Amino acid sequence: MKMLRYGPAALALAASFAQAEVPSVHASPVPLNIAVVLNIDTARAQVVQSILDSAHQRRVEAMEAIRADTDRQLASVLTAEGLARLKEALPPPPRQGDGTRKRGTAM
Repeated sequence: MKMLRYGPAALALAASFAQAEVPSVHASPVPLNIAVVLNIDTARAQVVQSILDSAHQRRVEAMEAIRADTDRQLASVLTAEGLARLKEALPPPPRQGDGTRKRGTAM
């Protein structure tokens, strides 16, 4: 009998937890203030940021080169139809700004 009395309350409680907003894993991270974190002046923080930005750009370019090379290799083995079917079946590569992590902030 207690179960009938407390059942709806437990169900309502469970439903409220199920509706709780879960933060997106693709949300932008809080920008990093390099000058504060590293306890350095703004000029040095800008140099650090420039180094990090350059490294990020090199990684993006390297991934693009890898994708192009992979496409060339697959095109040498598969027919155009097979390559199209493969690309349709694979998830698309992440685009710039979609869940990519960008470090640092403007100082």
